[in-house]
Amino acid sequence: MVRIIPATSENNYANPIFRSASRVILESSDLDEEIAQMEDKIKESMEAFNAKGSGWTFGHIEKLEIQLNEHKPLKGSSYIPLPKKLAAKKAIVNVKNEDQQCFKWAILSALHHEEVDQKSSHRVKQYEKWTDELRFDGIDFPVSFRGIDRFEKFNEGIKVNVYGFDMGKEGGVYPMRISEKEDAGAKHVDLMLVANDETRHYCWVKNLSRLLTAQVSDHNGEAYFCRRCLNHFTRQEKLDQHIEYCGQKKAVKIEMPSEGSYISFQNHIRSMKVPFVVYADFECFTTKVQPEPAKSGVDRIMQMLEHFLELIKQKVEGGEPSEPHTKILQKHVPSGFCYHIKCFDETVYAKEPVIYTTQQEGEDVGQIFVDRLTKDIREIYQQNDFKKPMTMTEEDKIAFAEATKCFICDQELGEDRVRDHCHFTGKFRGAARTMIAI
Repeated sequence: MVRIIPATSENNYANPIFRSASRVILESSDLDEEIAQMEDKIKESMEAFNAKGSGWTFGHIEKLEIQLNEHKPLKGSSYIPLPKKLAAKKAIVNVKNEDQQCFKWAILSALHHEEVDQKSSHRVKQYEKWTDELRFDGIDFPVSFRGIDRFEKFNEGIKVNVYGFDMGKEGGVYPMRISEKEDAGAKHVDLMLVANDETRHYCWVKNLSRLLTAQVSDHNGEAYFCRRCLNHFTRQEKLDQHIEYCGQKKAVKIEMPSEGSYISFQNHIRSMKVPFVVYADFECFTTKVQPEPAKSGVDRIMQMLEHFLELIKQKVEGGEPSEPHTKILQKHVPSGFCYHIKCFDETVYAKEPVIYTTQQEGEDVGQIFVDRLTKDIREIYQQNDFKKPMTMTEEDKIAFAEATKCFICDQELGEDRVRDHCHFTGKFRGAARTMIAI
């Protein structure tokens, strides 16, 4: 990154590092959304960097590093006793299998629970006679979430949802894998994936409402829960209305702020007037072009990430990378511009807007804009003092002594009150809290 210091006309350089957050990609269909979120994180980091010191522009990319790690997905395996919090709800059937096929036994316990001895519903032998009715072609045990996708494909009448449980959180049940199949007549099977330090284990949630009600209510009234987001309703018709909308979204648990909490505006520095503001606009004409690489730094990074995305798709799905969704057919060529430097005090600085229209074909209008604006800004710095000391009248001193609230954030003043002034004019602005004053 580079910027020009107006007072000295010298270049200031910085080599910041912008990172995206680590993402877990389980399905190739999730790639576009995951990459988009990584792009957003990089853009946010660049904007935050610019906010710390204005005037930065992109110079060049020194290094682009993409780190890949193999993700070993969760798999259900052999029997694990339920945590006490879950067992106490009596909403889960936990089959005691000694093999690696807890997923199969959990599914069978859901399909045939009413046909077995209820006192022995946790025993494998209660369900052995139905093992041939389900297809597990090509599914490895223990079963991963990708294996569940395959199971649903071969057993079309069954939809499988998987939930996890966080012992450390109040209301610790959360969705881990929600079926995307849309089939009104399908059998919904809700599974809980519990874990210890050595293994993981699927078991059947026979009563999702009983499992979740204690998380949202202290009374024993019936609640109707959405399997996708775990939002709850008091009536079935309200749930049905919600499901129509929620089915269009990704599965996620909604967590509301605790009662009595609130949010408020905190970036008070952004509410203060600045001495100068620049308003600018360009006019352009379009020309047909052949697709070409993006020119800006951010776009170049995004272009590399898109290429990386295609390579992943090729690895996951096989075949050739798909054609890009965006085709560049035209480009905007600046033909003129207008900018206006506005000072909050026109007695200090007042000039007419600068208007420019291209004089000949091939002119670099963008560079002309930068050159002219830079020249005007340098003149402003040369002609004005931006660090004037504070001047206070007797009225200002009385106002400061009698003030009870910060004039910036409107919070009560304490012993930390300070005099705040405009560094451009030197005029006293008001009493402020130390942490707010600028």
